[in-house]
Amino acid sequence: MTTYRLTKRVALTLCIIIGCLSMAHADTDKSIRFDQLPQLAQQTIAQQFKGKQIALVKQETDLLSKSYDVILTDGAKIEFDHRGHWSDIDCETYAVPASLVPAPIRSYVSAHYRNAKIVKIERIRRGYEIELSNNLEITFDKAGKALHIDH
Repeated sequence: MTTYRLTKRVALTLCIIIGCLSMAHADTDKSIRFDQLPQLAQQTIAQQFKGKQIALVKQETDLLSKSYDVILTDGAKIEFDHRGHWSDIDCETYAVPASLVPAPIRSYVSAHYRNAKIVKIERIRRGYEIELSNNLEITFDKAGKALHIDH
């Protein structure tokens, strides 16, 4: 084997090893302070969850992105993207703050499920998914039109 081919193999092997180590190390979760959240996330918590106690603020970093989780002492969990926009709100036993739910979705739920409240909302690529207090899950498009109901 020539020196060139050997050097090429060693370099390729090193690149593969470094790549694998980078990917293994890329998924990291760490606790951070509230003031280390993006400003928009801080504002959302302060305005929409006023009076709620924060149990944990966590930054999740993977190979291509960064996100944040805020867990309240009452069990609610709010997930934010790297810019501080909420991506998932799970209040478990109480209603998601109405101002965080698009108006067409609020109208649909109040018209069709009067006794239920929205306890979870998630932004998805094609719109929103919500969960009601009666365990129904409904998928909406970005305009707020109901697409699918999962009983």
